Amino acid sequence: MRRGYVLAACACALATLLYALLQPFPGWLYVLSDTVETAFSLFPLVLAAFSLRAYRRDRWFGRVDVLLLVGFLLWFLGEFTWSFYSLYLGIEIPYLSMADVFWLAAYPFALIGMVAFVYPFRAAISRRNMLPFGLRRFSSGHSLEDKRRVFDTVLTERGWGRCLDFKEQNPPPGTVYTITMSGCLLCHDRKSSKPLCHMLRGVVAGSLEAYLNKKVKETKEIQCAAVSGELCIFQITFV
Repeated sequence: MRRGYVLAACACALATLLYALLQPFPGWLYVLSDTVETAFSLFPLVLAAFSLRAYRRDRWFGRVDVLLLVGFLLWFLGEFTWSFYSLYLGIEIPYLSMADVFWLAAYPFALIGMVAFVYPFRAAISRRNMLPFGLRRFSSGHSLEDKRRVFDTVLTERGWGRCLDFKEQNPPPGTVYTITMSGCLLCHDRKSSKPLCHMLRGVVAGSLEAYLNKKVKETKEIQCAAVSGELCIFQITFV
């Protein structure tokens, strides 16, 4: 995952540098512009293909990835066709053309795919559940069981799963919380050799950071249901 971020950042930096260097050469800048737009439209297509490969056995997300893959493929064909008209045929603004047909065809697939992707998380992003539920109770200094119940309610209300255990350790110089969860949507009925719940790891860390008013130093998923077939366990270290 980090390697992908690095490659994407390097590609963006290289394109920006080339744009800056080619400013005195309008002809080459024109070629670069069309080429970069076509190349960048290929990135979401490749990501959708990798996602489909990972989630192909999932009934919901497998179909979502197919919709996104078709939408991004049509969008890439639109960009490629526009560049072909512009660079090879010499038509600077090929309007109307087959590129517009591909783009218009891509919109339904991409929009339906994005809505379908968000749909399982609707409880987590609803206006009501975006409020800091249980903030005062969670920060009141009560027992760990009280905090576990509040945190369990927060996660359940948002549709992220259940909090089964809530442990606190205080090794210097910070505090370490260990959260045990079940019912994770991200790794349900999936098998992997490494933890998969990166989104939930961020949700847990962000929630604790907000409710405790402390800064998170490090977050780890030390056990994943996709690996062990049981529970997901997160370890959050605060400064």
